[in-house]
Amino acid sequence: ILCNSAGVLKMENKPNQHYVWQKYLEPWIQDGKIACLRNKNKIIQTNPRNIASERYFYKINNLTQNDCNLIRRIFIDYIPEPIRSLLEGWVRPVEEFLELYNFAEAFYNYSDEGKELIEDFKDRQLKNLLENLHMNIENNGMPGLCRMQSGDLAFLFECDDESDEDVDFILYLSFQYFRTKKIKQSVKESLGEHASVFTDFDDAFNLIVPILSTVFGNSVLNHIKCNEFYCYLINNNTDISFITGDQPVINIHANFEKNGETSELELYYPLSPALSLLITKEKNYNIECSREKVKEYNDIIERQSFTMIFAYDESDLLQYIQD
Repeated sequence: ILCNSAGVLKMENKPNQHYVWQKYLEPWIQDGKIACLRNKNKIIQTNPRNIASERYFYKINNLTQNDCNLIRRIFIDYIPEPIRSLLEGWVRPVEEFLELYNFAEAFYNYSDEGKELIEDFKDRQLKNLLENLHMNIENNGMPGLCRMQSGDLAFLFECDDESDEDVDFILYLSFQYFRTKKIKQSVKESLGEHASVFTDFDDAFNLIVPILSTVFGNSVLNHIKCNEFYCYLINNNTDISFITGDQPVINIHANFEKNGETSELELYYPLSPALSLLITKEKNYNIECSREKVKEYNDIIERQSFTMIFAYDESDLLQYIQD
């Protein structure tokens, strides 16, 4: 939060907003660059700042109070407590800001300078609010991600009332699943004309993401704690590396076809070129990873990506180029 010359609070502007965390991609960086295959036709070596991002991707500046009411009715009202209160915590601050904006707009109704100031404040606030939310989710999930990347997933099963690493990591994982361009586009296409019930579907979905992530993450963590889901670290000691993509968390059994249904959940998340996380219902999963199995996982990442896949070495991307 910054102050302008008039002393009015305003939010820091961050136009380049990533839907894949740059910090997550670090294990695939070589000499400051990451190999990226874009649209299946060209491999580039680029800085992670330049990929899996879009200008104001998380903006909600077109969101209205009616949109918030619709989101509440569709996604929150049927959820039992205590989760419902958590979900309200995502929507209510946005509603309060809209109420504040409407009040300020009325107050400055006869001042062109005041109206311009308030419009700029609203525009900046609602274009950056969720970007900051995702940054907080990433920072909170980082301890768990680091433990995973070092080969330790015991914290997911430990009962430690003084640590929230398990909750924070699973919430981070859920956010990273839902926040991407791939998921936004898939949901929009599946809704078809029904997406028009919102003033701006993209803006509405940006606020829906925290709700879906919270519900989904809570369910996944409960299944883990109840020994209904099992977590495995898959070590890759072959001569090819794990790749990742602009949809880095995938459900191996996902059906992205229009009106398609997904009946089974098995989450796969590459952690580095040599390590991946698998959350599955399968007990005693064989974590020995052959070259064929690495290729199978990489093929699924490529198939469920939106427009980009990433690798430590571009040789791991060559097979996915289409003439």
